[in-house]
Amino acid sequence: MNELKSINISRLSSGDYYQFIENIVTIVVQQPLAAGVIATLQADQPVLLNSYKKEVLTIETQQIVDMDKKRDRAYMKFKSLVDGYAYDDETPANIEASKKLYTFIKQHGAGHLTSFDYNKETASISSIVGDINAHAAADLATLNLGSALTYLKVRNEEFKDFYASRGDAAGILANVAPFYKLRKEVNVHYKTFVNDLESLQRFIPASAATIADLITRVNVEIDKFRLLVTSTPDAPVTPPTP
Repeated sequence: MNELKSINISRLSSGDYYQFIENIVTIVVQQPLAAGVIATLQADQPVLLNSYKKEVLTIETQQIVDMDKKRDRAYMKFKSLVDGYAYDDETPANIEASKKLYTFIKQHGAGHLTSFDYNKETASISSIVGDINAHAAADLATLNLGSALTYLKVRNEEFKDFYASRGDAAGILANVAPFYKLRKEVNVHYKTFVNDLESLQRFIPASAATIADLITRVNVEIDKFRLLVTSTPDAPVTPPTP
C-alpha cells in the first residue's frame, strides 16, 4: 500500500503553508474517488487565503507607518531649515526668503501638519510643494533648499501611491481570523486527509491502483515543500508584534 510522505507543515512560512494546501487540493480534487477525503481541506482553502491576505496587509500597514514617518521627517527637516534662516542676521536676504517660504508652510498647517490624517497630510504637503515651486522658486534657490523640497515631494508621493494601492482591503478583511490561529485546526485536517487517502486503497480495492497513482502525484508535491521546511523556522504560535 502506498503511503504519503511525511512533512511538518507547521514549520512552513505562512505563504508556503497556504500554497501547500492549495496545491494539494488542486491535485486531489481532480480525482472523484477522493472527493470525500479532500472536502475539509478544500473548505479550508478560501479561509486560509483571506487570512493570508490579512497577514500581508498587516505587513503593508507597517510599511505605511514607516513611509509616513519618513515623510514627516522630510517635512520637519525642510521646515526647520526654513525656520533657521529666519535668524540669519548676517544675510538679510535669507531672512526675507525664509519669510516668503514660511508663508506657504503656515498656510497649510505649519507645526500641526504631521498630526493630520493621512489624506489631509498628503494634500497639504502637495500644496506646499506646488505653491513654493510656483510662487517662491527664487526664494527657494536663495536658501539652496531645492533638494530638501524635492526629497519631501518624493517621500510624499511614495506614500500617496502605496497608500492608494491598498484600496479597501483593510475594511474587507477586518473580521478575518489571523493566520496563526488557523494553523492548528488545518494541521489536524491535513493529518486526517493523509490517513483517509491512504485508507481508500483498502476500502476501494478495485481502485487501489488509481489511488496509489494519486498518492504518488501528491508525494511529488510534498517533496517540493519538504525542501522549504528544512530552512524555515518554527511557525509563530503567538501573534506578531505590531
